[in-house]
Amino acid sequence: MSYICCPKPATILPSYPACGRPQLTYRVMGGTEPNLNEYPWLAMLLYRNRSAFNADWKLVPSCGGSLINNRYVLTAAHCVTDEVLQIQRVRLGEHTTYQNPDCMSWGAQRICAPPHLDIDVESVTAHDDYDPAKYTSHNDIALVRLQVPVRYTLAYYPICVLGYRSSLSKSKLRVAGWGKTGMFDAGSKVLQHAALKIRKPKVCSEKYAPLGFVPRSQICAGGLDHKGTCGGDSGSPLMGTSRRSYEEFTFLAGITSYGGACGTIGWPIVFTRTARFYKWILAHLRP
Repeated sequence: MSYICCPKPATILPSYPACGRPQLTYRVMGGTEPNLNEYPWLAMLLYRNRSAFNADWKLVPSCGGSLINNRYVLTAAHCVTDEVLQIQRVRLGEHTTYQNPDCMSWGAQRICAPPHLDIDVESVTAHDDYDPAKYTSHNDIALVRLQVPVRYTLAYYPICVLGYRSSLSKSKLRVAGWGKTGMFDAGSKVLQHAALKIRKPKVCSEKYAPLGFVPRSQICAGGLDHKGTCGGDSGSPLMGTSRRSYEEFTFLAGITSYGGACGTIGWPIVFTRTARFYKWILAHLRP
């Protein structure tokens, strides 16, 4: 396995080109399934279900997240404050949950990604002002600290986190995850992705009036077609693209927080606006 030199200390958020650059070795165009390693920062969060009889203590996926440096994954606060589902582990480099390593056919060749990587969780830090009892989902952001540092490879690589508010109306926005592919479906066994369009804040303000949509700290996107996030996608990234010189890189625009019924036209998705919490993120990173 080839490693990419060299991660910065865990108190630092990397900047491009040390982040946001997918390490694609080949590309298959089209479809709802991404290419292998297309989103090397995407994390699957694994939980212990305390309410179920689980003799072998099998862990179950329930949320997503984003690798932001070699020690931290960023996710939604509601993904780490549940009393029944307790986060135990983070999986990086996953694509198809029923095989390891993940492989795809490319012409006559069969290309395989590096094996996925499971790392135990050392600690979690949810935003102090997040209150699950209010159901407003304000400040829905949390840091998951990994027990050991990640060595960057083609399959595990951080996404860029910007300290300023970037214009999203001109950015290509995407979501990805292993959540349900329909309201009554189980979670997807294969990573899925979809393009979303930014919506005007008043759309979410009207649709989710009782929850108090806050434009300065939340993003309104999607709801124009049947594409979007669903159960199991919470905490997963809303990814935007930006340019540095002649190169394009991916940044973490938002964190999946809540929405209407899965893929329902007319009901957009609300994301926590990452740039709004940049200082909070930096203040809670430890070496």
